[in-house]
Amino acid sequence: MSRARLGSPRAGRTPPHRCPEGGVSDVVTGEARPVAARRRPFFTLRLSRRDLLRATGASMAAYATAAAAAPGALATPTSTRLDPEFTFLLRGIDAIDAVLYAGDLDHHAMRQSGDWAATWSVPKPLPQNSVAAEVTRVIRHKNRLFCAGRDTAQARLTVWTSPLADGDTPFRWVTTPLLAQDFTSAKSGTQFTHGARYLYAGEYGNPPRGPNLYRSLDGTAWETVFSERDQLAAIGRTARHIHAVAVDPYNRGHVYLTTGDFGILTGAALWRSTRAGDPGTWEVVLPTGRYQSSQVSFDADTIWLAADNHVDTAVVIDRATMTASPASPTHHYKIPVPGGAPGDAYYRIASAGKVDPSTGIYYCVATTDIGNTEGMFAIPGVGAPVRLVDPGGRDIEMHSQVFIANGKVWSGQWYRPLLTPR
Repeated sequence: MSRARLGSPRAGRTPPHRCPEGGVSDVVTGEARPVAARRRPFFTLRLSRRDLLRATGASMAAYATAAAAAPGALATPTSTRLDPEFTFLLRGIDAIDAVLYAGDLDHHAMRQSGDWAATWSVPKPLPQNSVAAEVTRVIRHKNRLFCAGRDTAQARLTVWTSPLADGDTPFRWVTTPLLAQDFTSAKSGTQFTHGARYLYAGEYGNPPRGPNLYRSLDGTAWETVFSERDQLAAIGRTARHIHAVAVDPYNRGHVYLTTGDFGILTGAALWRSTRAGDPGTWEVVLPTGRYQSSQVSFDADTIWLAADNHVDTAVVIDRATMTASPASPTHHYKIPVPGGAPGDAYYRIASAGKVDPSTGIYYCVATTDIGNTEGMFAIPGVGAPVRLVDPGGRDIEMHSQVFIANGKVWSGQWYRPLLTPR
């Protein structure tokens, strides 16, 4: 569910600095600073899902039965809620003015905070034909707000825009002219992102011609830059969904997208364009659904994939070789739930996660699938064991896109201080 493509190199730049959400950017232009590209084709064995599950040594039937039968869980979150009373889900962070945007599920509205969740605005209007649970991402791009979600009247992915609105000032949302396919959305929010030049919006759903990726300079016009044609030409079939779009802040013009739910044996997990997503420039980086992911993030040496499979907590790609491997030898779902009842287990898939590029520590949340408990985890570095950061609990809304800003890690309605590197 991702930053956009960047412009041409310029000479005589000011030294780079780290922006609040991570990454390296130019202090004058805000553009990512490129590094030398180092690429080599990636190849991997294609295993069936059954083979992979057997390799974990787990009996999936027994695991599911025990989790479903467990009585009330005793685990309690140790992070701080965005609001102590209402359910606010973080949808975006304006790194320029340090403003948080959250969906208010209780009031069918949007909220914003200018003091890192100490106080919040009054409920502010959502776009027409939308609901708070399905407006999943808010972005500031070229001094306007954009949000992506599902138009409930049209039943498809829609992007709306509004002028910036300080404090309690209402938003004035209008629909951009994006014409997405029917029965699509931006389910996890990671399908919608931006960079210095472009907005990117990918389709989640199951359109019969496969999902499209759209690009726009400012929301006034959209072009299709990835479609059925790219998928058929590269792999001979179409995906079901686009799971995430992300802009690499270390390589100018590099955009990644993840597709998924083909199954393990077929499809492609990760695609890349080195020309800001221009039509016809997409190449397959990981040619198997084994590594499908729902959030992509970056540090100087590594590309991190929040794993949307039953095996890995996260997957890393070495930039020097462009080869993929598990980020950790251990697994979050094998960590016992502290104080849990018999049969309690963390959800097996941790499909939302982000690396802190200043420390190399990766944070993720258990989101879905087999299990009954949400929680937050960290991998202190490539090859390190998975650590439990927050024991979480059941149905606590700690399963959304992960953000890193202001010395904290944020997901859903929760946030907590970043870990100190050891």
